[in-house]
Amino acid sequence: DLHFRIVKLLSQGSFGDVWVAQRLDESSGDERCGVVIKEIVCRNLAALRAAEFEGDILGRCGNFGPGVVDEEVPARIPTLLAQESASVGQDVWRVRLAMAHIPGEPLDDFLERRQRELGATFGGPAQGIDCLRQFAEAIYFTQELLLQAAAAMETVSADAFHRDIHPRNMLVEELPSGKLRFGLVDFGLAVGAAEWRTGQWRARGVAGDCRCWPPSAWLYFADGEEEV
Repeated sequence: DLHFRIVKLLSQGSFGDVWVAQRLDESSGDERCGVVIKEIVCRNLAALRAAEFEGDILGRCGNFGPGVVDEEVPARIPTLLAQESASVGQDVWRVRLAMAHIPGEPLDDFLERRQRELGATFGGPAQGIDCLRQFAEAIYFTQELLLQAAAAMETVSADAFHRDIHPRNMLVEELPSGKLRFGLVDFGLAVGAAEWRTGQWRARGVAGDCRCWPPSAWLYFADGEEEV
């Protein structure tokens, strides 16, 4: 059995709490080498199955094999280290998922911080060469985001569809080299790819943050599968 030490609360959401932790056999205090533990309280069997399925998906993330689109994909997706399910009351279960900690800050936090930094540097809109430099930086940022996110999604889609990709579930890490690494986290709404492709989408419908839905999701939500 693996044992962990809780370091601090990382985030809270409707699907559970996430804690930064360390394995007890590790001496380093560097969070980049740490662990996160997601604790999910399930109040019905459907929620229990969904939480355990998230663990199953994360377990597969550590075994992509030689067909990985991009060799850095495993560093962008949390891999499962341990999983525990326990009954904590009548029709109440607690699921804990220990996984590798993907470093970085949420995409929207990163962009807001960067905007504040630029505002403090220039005191207003950039001009001339500074404007061109910022435009080039934005192009590079967007290119890396699309390339890395697409590679991660293509790799994962062999087994599952995430269904909840939005700025809070995408992490941005600035590497010492100056390059950016984007991570994809929170597979709580993921579904099995094979079942989804054979019609499960008709029963499950749309999910996730509606602010990030494509038009097809809104059409399905409003008028049903006939519209899509």
